[in-house]
Amino acid sequence: MTLPSILNRLTALDGVKAVVITGREGLVVAQTDLPLPDAEALAAFGAAALAAAEALGAETRRAALVGLVIEYGDTLISIDPLGDLAATVTRLDAAATLVPLRVTLRQVRGDLLAALDAM
Repeated sequence: MTLPSILNRLTALDGVKAVVITGREGLVVAQTDLPLPDAEALAAFGAAALAAAEALGAETRRAALVGLVIEYGDTLISIDPLGDLAATVTRLDAAATLVPLRVTLRQVRGDLLAALDAM
């Protein structure tokens, strides 16, 4: 699977508004074809939020972080680590989309990592 096909599969989920693949330093690696004026902000702050959540987990002796969900009044942001080098940052408009998104991310994780390695 190619990175664009994986991103298309994720954005095909009802309620997914945007997906950004970010490096752990906060730079956009890839993004959906949807108009996304805040891709750089999603990448930068998503990577920072992930780093903070992982640090909190390490400080409180928790297992590895699986994902992070941030809820705002009109949207949700889901941040999911992809190993030590990248993460997905997904903007959703409905909480009901979280489960299908998480299931799909687990299904395509190997393909996502392979596509990132091929870059």
